[in-house]
Amino acid sequence: MKNRLLWLSLILSAPLVVLGAQSVHVQDLTLTITEFGYPYIPNAAQVDVNLPITVEGSSGKNVEFAVDAWYRATSPYLCPVPFFEIGVVPSITLFNVWNTKLAVGVGTAYSQGSEGISMPAIFPVTLQFTPFKAFSLALMLQSMIYDGGMLAEITATAGFGPFFDHLLVKVGGAANIVYEWEQNLEHYSYGLLFGIGYRL
Repeated sequence: MKNRLLWLSLILSAPLVVLGAQSVHVQDLTLTITEFGYPYIPNAAQVDVNLPITVEGSSGKNVEFAVDAWYRATSPYLCPVPFFEIGVVPSITLFNVWNTKLAVGVGTAYSQGSEGISMPAIFPVTLQFTPFKAFSLALMLQSMIYDGGMLAEITATAGFGPFFDHLLVKVGGAANIVYEWEQNLEHYSYGLLFGIGYRL
């Protein structure tokens, strides 16, 4: 219980930084639907909402934040059978130079499956390279720590767009390992992903 309260306090501290800023700019919200195939046939899906925020401090220096919220299910139709997850992760950009951006975040999720309910602590690190306006490469390493173990996932994607000013497409792959320390078990999986997004 104490760990969950700690993660919640970390997540809620991000708006305090925003409230103390001189100027806050909320950028375009992006809604993305992604299908995952483990290994090839779609058997999981995710709906993700990303909200970028630029904060101008009293010194005139801009700080980039983002808030990601998602719903994920082990079904290509988003039906919560046998597992679903609802999560949120605020993140901050550590640097954004030469078309390269590095961001880190901390958040949590509500996960429910056949083995019960968990609220893991989530720590993503994302490296994004955008050599052209309509093309980007991203690499994300995400760790999830929960009561009975941990999950480490790496995702590599290529993004295209926006087309028609709003439409985005991404393709890539993901691999993860789950370690359950109570039972000393390891699970591996890998697969492809395809996503389509809309920037509002």
